[in-house]
Amino acid sequence: MRLLLSALFLALAGPTLWSQPPGAPRGGVSAPSPWQRYAAQSHAIITSLNQPDSTALPPPPEGVTDLQFSEFFGPIGDRGLEYSAKLRALAGQPVRLTGFMVREQDRTPGLFRLAGWPVSVATKGLCVGDNSPATAVHVMVPACSNRLVPYRPGRIVLAGRIEIGPRPEADGRNSTVRLILDAEGAAPFTTAVEPDPPKTGIE
Repeated sequence: MRLLLSALFLALAGPTLWSQPPGAPRGGVSAPSPWQRYAAQSHAIITSLNQPDSTALPPPPEGVTDLQFSEFFGPIGDRGLEYSAKLRALAGQPVRLTGFMVREQDRTPGLFRLAGWPVSVATKGLCVGDNSPATAVHVMVPACSNRLVPYRPGRIVLAGRIEIGPRPEADGRNSTVRLILDAEGAAPFTTAVEPDPPKTGIE
C-alpha cells in the first residue's frame, strides 16, 4: 500500500517537481545560484577596472590618442600574445593611458609599472609572488632617473610616448610595452613627496 501511494504521488506531482531546476522558488521563476551571482559581480568589477570610464575624462589634447589596456594585444594565437593593430599603429606616438601604479617592495629609480587594476607585488618574506598582468606597462620617468618615483595610490591618468617590443629593463624584467613621460607628464611625480609606509606593528 505504501509503495502504491508513493507511486501515485510521483505520478501526480512529478511533472511539477521535475519542471523546475533545483533551488528554484515555487511559481516557475528560477533564481540565480550564489555562484552565478558571484561570477556576475566579479565580471562587472573586472570590467569596470579594466575599462575606465572615458566619459569622466576630458577629451585628450590634440595629437594624443586614448589607449586602453584591453587594446594592447589581439586574440591569442599559435605564437601566443601578439600586439594589436591599434597598438602597432600607435608605436612612437603620444597616447593617454589610465591605470593604477603597481605597488612593489623592490623599486627601481626612474621607472614604475602601470596596470589596469590595483596590483601589489611582494618580493620579500615567506610569501612571494608576482601577479602582475601581461599588459603591465613600464613607465619611464627620465626626470626621476636618479631617484625612486613616489608611489601614488588610486587611478592615475598618464600621457606620453608609447613604445613596443621586448627589452630588458633596470628592474630585472623584460618590458613589452613602455610609456615614456615627457617633462609635463612627469611633473606630478617630480614634485610629489613619498608618503610614509604604513606601519605593520612589527618593528
